[in-house]
Amino acid sequence: MLRTVLYLILLCIRSCLFALTRNNVTASELSNDCTTVSPSLMIPIFSSAPRMIAQSSTTFLVEQEPIDGYFCDCLISFVTPATLGSCQLELIIPQGYQIGACGATQMYVWQVNPMLDPTSCWNDAPGADGLLGTVLLKSNSTTEVVGSFVCQSSVSFRVGIRAGDAASCSFEQTSSEGFVVRYGC
Repeated sequence: MLRTVLYLILLCIRSCLFALTRNNVTASELSNDCTTVSPSLMIPIFSSAPRMIAQSSTTFLVEQEPIDGYFCDCLISFVTPATLGSCQLELIIPQGYQIGACGATQMYVWQVNPMLDPTSCWNDAPGADGLLGTVLLKSNSTTEVVGSFVCQSSVSFRVGIRAGDAASCSFEQTSSEGFVVRYGC
């Protein structure tokens, strides 16, 4: 009986550690006050190619040319082991981090439902549940909390440029730079 219980405990620990590493959370982060999770999906969607399915990548891209009617939003999804409590979406841009053609770009971040599908495109992108927050992306160092929300096993967002602004912005997402979800603080 004891051997069976120990075996089940060992299986549980292994599956938890596998789930944490699969979801971009390392075991070393568990000892910190906060846990940081990087996106599991990042998909640009284009109004000019509304049925095009872009591959998930590490490049964050938003663009808008209102005169031409061209828009590119970015869908971002996170998987967290947290099911209760509060999470927050942050944008972390350290000093010297390469940002493409941003200037000072106002971005809107909407929480979306349901969980993103890797085959999302402009025409079938999930609708916004509500505005989570705004963030002013500058070409210099910034760490901004976009907004807080109730943690779920998966959360998704749609990021776009303020209506009417002609702007473009891109950067390479890493595990600690760009958009991250933090919880357990």
